Amino acid sequence: MTDALLKIEGLTRSFGAVRALNGLSFEVPRGVVCGFVGANGAGKTTTFSIIGGFLKPQKGSVLLDGVALREYLQSGEQVGILPQDMLFFENRTVGSQLTLFAKLAGFTGSHAQREARHVLAAVGLEEKYRAKPHELSRGMRVRLGIAQALIGDPALVLLDEPLAGLDPRMKKGIKELIVSLKDRTTFLVSSHELAELEEICDYFCIINEGALVRQGAASEILETASCIVYKLVAFDGRLLDELKRAFPQYELYHAAEGVLELTYRSDSGSVASVNEEVLPWLLDRKVSILEVTARQTLEKVYLSITD
Repeated sequence: MTDALLKIEGLTRSFGAVRALNGLSFEVPRGVVCGFVGANGAGKTTTFSIIGGFLKPQKGSVLLDGVALREYLQSGEQVGILPQDMLFFENRTVGSQLTLFAKLAGFTGSHAQREARHVLAAVGLEEKYRAKPHELSRGMRVRLGIAQALIGDPALVLLDEPLAGLDPRMKKGIKELIVSLKDRTTFLVSSHELAELEEICDYFCIINEGALVRQGAASEILETASCIVYKLVAFDGRLLDELKRAFPQYELYHAAEGVLELTYRSDSGSVASVNEEVLPWLLDRKVSILEVTARQTLEKVYLSITD
């Protein structure tokens, strides 16, 4: 990989008898939104804690811009962090606490206030400078957390579950915000919302049991598995069982009322070859087909490579 902003090599960390990281190595290119994908207990939070400088690995190294993490932070550079459980000073205004964080980051006097207003403008909350956090909606609180992480224009920002607990409209706003900001910083985003990550990420690092299992550009990751979605009329569980027996080479799911999902390996066929087999079978059984769409899903890729 060329121009890697973040380079992780051989991170190992245990907590008692539990091995959280097991020689984890990966790289994140500059100027991307990178999805950091893994199950609960895979080591994502431990990795974030190490990159943020809150936890030391027992083995391994973290390089930012080619500089060891400790030296990078000591030079005055920062890593922005949005933790999953965002905590704010509920009785202080948004502006006053961002000004405080700016001072802790090295800004002085009126420069700290300007930086607070600068990051609020970046996330679309400039009008909330004098509001208190408890007056903000959940989506605005996430934006406030991102603003805090952007103080000092860090080259890397870590976002831990930024979409958790948001309604669809709020999710849309946060996703658009993250994508709009990637020109100024690189994001490493940890989330269980895999379908949401597909929409905003152009790079992925997938880990399992504390080690990397796959990394690469989104186009490379998603081409390893494909999914065809059939929207049907008069399709029931009995027909699904018959279909599974007829085509054991495919994974078939009754995803919702009238929705059949079929997943296949890209090296074993194509959308056209699968449809040549499945569509005549459905039509022979008088199943009315409303729509057929092909898509590739991060969830299917993740499940297949971590099985």
